[in-house]
Amino acid sequence: MCSSLPDLLTTEPITHNKLIAFAAIRPPSTTTSPSPPEPLIVGSLHTLYILGSGSSGHQGISHGGLVATLLDQQMGSLLIADSTVIAPRTAYCHVQYVKPVKVSGAVRVVAWRKRRKRRKWFVEAEIREMNGNEGEGKDEVLARGEMMFLSGEGRL
Repeated sequence: MCSSLPDLLTTEPITHNKLIAFAAIRPPSTTTSPSPPEPLIVGSLHTLYILGSGSSGHQGISHGGLVATLLDQQMGSLLIADSTVIAPRTAYCHVQYVKPVKVSGAVRVVAWRKRRKRRKWFVEAEIREMNGNEGEGKDEVLARGEMMFLSGEGRL
């Protein structure tokens, strides 16, 4: 097993059959980082996944169900981490497969809140191939997702 993140970020083929993840939460760009006891408002959630051979559906390509699960997990985790959202539940999920997600490297999954209408939270996410540093415009979008969540008690 690798001992550190730099060991995992290599150009060598990944031979493990596990899924490895590292996550970072960012506040919205218009606010400063809150200090307790203020609520935590999450602007975006970034997770780095290292995909191994155990996640393939076809030779060298990640299973579409795993791609949908990564997007679903990212968008749900974004709202769960936000203390202003009460008990979010999925009401709608749409996944667009843009390009095959290869199992031989790292992908970045990014989720952000799009808008809110009363109890409805609209969230979007992308799976991006890691081709450079964030912000350089080199990450290629492999899949997109959009979801609507309902927060609070009551009927869906």
